[in-house]
Amino acid sequence: MSAEKDLQALELRRAGAPIPRIMSVVGFKTREGCENAIARAMRAQGVVSDPIALRALELDRLDRLHFGVWTKAVGGDPAAVDRVLAITEMRLRITGIIEAGLTPLTSAYDQTIDSLELKDIDQALVALGRRYCEQVDAASGLGDPTSVTKALHLIPHVVNVLRELGATPAVRGAVTARAPKPPEASGSTKGGAKVTGITEFMNQHGMKA
Repeated sequence: MSAEKDLQALELRRAGAPIPRIMSVVGFKTREGCENAIARAMRAQGVVSDPIALRALELDRLDRLHFGVWTKAVGGDPAAVDRVLAITEMRLRITGIIEAGLTPLTSAYDQTIDSLELKDIDQALVALGRRYCEQVDAASGLGDPTSVTKALHLIPHVVNVLRELGATPAVRGAVTARAPKPPEASGSTKGGAKVTGITEFMNQHGMKA
């Protein structure tokens, strides 16, 4: 009976139920008793708990969600592919992969944004572009051709964001061409904007800004 109670508590927690709700439904008198039951059920199912129990629980929950939509995603269902990308992105965040710097496009995007002189009013557009980059990196982490192909369709949106922010070579060139030219010193020098990380990424993948 205790094992069944533990399992019921775990399933409710996986479904997103808060601890007080689980205590009420399953019949635990204390929060500690409820949390211990959840931990026992996880160990019984072979879910290894790390020092941060919430992290282990969330990863387990994401694995179950991923499994539930994977078949439809690899079959080409656009909605399912979106869910897989979102789940993968969250897993990357929880496991620290993003923090470890294993997100090349997002890192390149951040490097580009840091080099710009932007205003507060630009922040919504900046956030939108970063979201696109995170989804591309998340799909690349899957290694699934269908997910990667769908995610690469976001690249033009990333380029559009950068263009609006004045961060593509073409836009910088146009601005430079319109700017008054300073008196030329003896000899000729070639000016030009610094090539940023996002430009390098696009060049490596045969993309045009």
